[in-house]
Amino acid sequence: MISSSGTRKFKAAYLSIQLGLNYLRPVKPYPCLVLLFLFGMHSGLNAQDSLPRALIQLGYGYQQSLFDMAPRYGGHGSLQMALILKKNSWEYGLSFQYLFGSRVGEDVLAGLRSPEGELIGEDHQLAQVDLRLRGSLFGLLIGKRVPIQKAGNLVIGVQPGWLIHWIRFQNPGNTFAPIRGAYRYGYDRLSAGPAISEQLAYRYLSSNRLINFELAIHFTQGFTKLKRNIQLDQPNISTSRRFDGLLGIQAKWIVPVFSKKNPDTIYY
Repeated sequence: MISSSGTRKFKAAYLSIQLGLNYLRPVKPYPCLVLLFLFGMHSGLNAQDSLPRALIQLGYGYQQSLFDMAPRYGGHGSLQMALILKKNSWEYGLSFQYLFGSRVGEDVLAGLRSPEGELIGEDHQLAQVDLRLRGSLFGLLIGKRVPIQKAGNLVIGVQPGWLIHWIRFQNPGNTFAPIRGAYRYGYDRLSAGPAISEQLAYRYLSSNRLINFELAIHFTQGFTKLKRNIQLDQPNISTSRRFDGLLGIQAKWIVPVFSKKNPDTIYY
């Protein structure tokens, strides 16, 4: 039999989903973020009757390139997604970061420029070619929670994974033939290899589960190598192991996933 409180919870959940679907229609660019927000709100309805067993994280950060990576790229942004499973004071999961930036210090097209430093397109006009950083960092998360207050924890974590980065060329009008199609691979400095990241974070999960966030500082060391057989601007470029580094901060929004304290109890 469904109790009156159960009926009220069912109606509240149904109403929130209906409102969310109506809201999604005019907001086409951000359906995933809205869905996650609604999911987090609905997860909080039964927070007092549940235990958080998993966490979904969405984050944005800024980081600085270090070591062998520093001359090539400057400071840049990162978007992060993670799925974390909790077990006692330990947690495990998967993480993915997308790296992007506009500060590229290595001019791989220098040999193609005119004496005035310009690039000439096929239309005999000046060609605009912008160099951008693109990359990713993904791997396994292993963390240890240290309680410091009722709703707050320090999280000490390590992430073995894989780091990859390259130079992306943006040429409006596609008028510069030397980087068109597969030719761009001869200049893009694609590098990849194993990496290890260390993280120290403060995590806050509110009692009603509606305000959940994490602030983190992380340090990454990557042992990458050039993955192209040749770079046209430097035919004798070194293919030895590189020591790349990243130091950054991240702010993350958290959506807790709950399991019931009593699995025999059914909520409607």
